Amino acid sequence: MERQTYEKGRLICQKDEKAESLFLIQDGIVEVALKYDRRREDQNFVIERLARGAIINHRSFMVRDDADTDFVCLTTVSVFVLNYNKFYEIKRKRQDLK
Repeated sequence: MERQTYEKGRLICQKDEKAESLFLIQDGIVEVALKYDRRREDQNFVIERLARGAIINHRSFMVRDDADTDFVCLTTVSVFVLNYNKFYEIKRKRQDLK
């Protein structure tokens, strides 16, 4: 896994974007949010707040589906990222992961 930092207000994942990466939050807070009023693009409906230890995109990542919600950084966030190509490479080498 590779460590990355995202600034406050930045999207980690966007709704309807293919889930090419899995994220493990090391530090910071991420909001799971949806846009609910087209007239107010700057406001989101917050479903949940994720903190240290939470995993983002685990289901969508495993089946290569699209993300269902936006993941927005409420604070500066540090994450560990596993992209699908690296995952596939590891899976190919390990018999027990097939």
